[in-house]
Amino acid sequence: MKKINSFIAALLLLAMFTFVVHFVCANNDLRDKTGRFGTWYNTYKDLSYNALSQNLNKNSVLVLGSSEFRHGRKSQYHPGNLFRNTDINLVTVGGPFNQTLFHTVALGSLQPHLKSKKVVLLISPTWFKKNGVKKSDYALRFSETEYFAFMENKNIPLETKRYVAERSEMLLSKNKSLQVKARMINRANLDFKPGLLYGFERRHAFDKDKITIGASMRFAMRDKKPPTNFVRYGSAGFNWQRLLENAHQDSIGKADNPFYMSDRVWRNKFRQVYPKMKDAHAGESYERSPEYKDLEAFLQVAKANNIQVKLILLPVNGRWYDYTGLGAEKRAVVGQKVERIAGKYGADFTNLTGYSYNKYIVSDAVHPWNEGWVRINEKIAEFINK
Repeated sequence: MKKINSFIAALLLLAMFTFVVHFVCANNDLRDKTGRFGTWYNTYKDLSYNALSQNLNKNSVLVLGSSEFRHGRKSQYHPGNLFRNTDINLVTVGGPFNQTLFHTVALGSLQPHLKSKKVVLLISPTWFKKNGVKKSDYALRFSETEYFAFMENKNIPLETKRYVAERSEMLLSKNKSLQVKARMINRANLDFKPGLLYGFERRHAFDKDKITIGASMRFAMRDKKPPTNFVRYGSAGFNWQRLLENAHQDSIGKADNPFYMSDRVWRNKFRQVYPKMKDAHAGESYERSPEYKDLEAFLQVAKANNIQVKLILLPVNGRWYDYTGLGAEKRAVVGQKVERIAGKYGADFTNLTGYSYNKYIVSDAVHPWNEGWVRINEKIAEFINK
């Protein structure tokens, strides 16, 4: 009897604690009043449905990508600096290992809050490997709150939901805890009505998210001084060609290596592995990849909700990929396939891979450098101002 009473008491304490935490968190206002949130680079931000949904206003344009957002953040050419305090209001989402399926879930979850009806997806050709996104990477970037909101969104086609559900359960197979949660969310929204367990898990996920992102916004979202002595987008004298020339000049003398990547990156990372990488990727192909169907799912969400999409296929370091055995002809298939998919769903598509042999376009093998960011930002601005 004592054991039963102790168990009941523990349950009551847990219930009271959960109620108090929920009450505190449910009233947590995550709207940013500093103007920093939009292009703030932070993992918790990317995974937080609560913060993202509260910080999308009528002018916000979602820009979804991957690890490129953390490269060049101190330069004037990074979108976080170039568009800072201008009439272009970007909300960037993306970090290492983000690929299309993650962004399909993010877009679907945030769709009711995206009043501008505009989204940009920065696509890396390297996503389209034979197996697509790795299981470990998808689990690492999986957002419970965004997944709940995605599956609960009645504006997403059922067929698309079922595709995302099947893909997610498969990709989470090495993380049993997340796989069980995803399966529970899928079944509750696709096959049955949500029950008590669903409600408890949902509340727990959303409360945990609010606590985590709230602390990050308070202590990590600090104002960083932008670069000095540069012309900001939209200001008097701004000109894309002049900005491109400045980016070129700023890079001269900083890429004295065979691949015209940043000397710092070359010395610290690539020079050591260079002898071993000759034709190391010769057997790889971008011809077939589940990433193409993931991209279709992304565009299905957008088309069903009249969201205008800009797809930008990013340049890579052509010299490096030629050296490793993934030549231009092999890489070109990505642009061809993505263009066909974009046309099928009425999306706007820009292929920047033609700049892959330009000097100073990327700082390593794939991440935009000074000139790369100028090219990308120009296309983003053109799309927003259409």
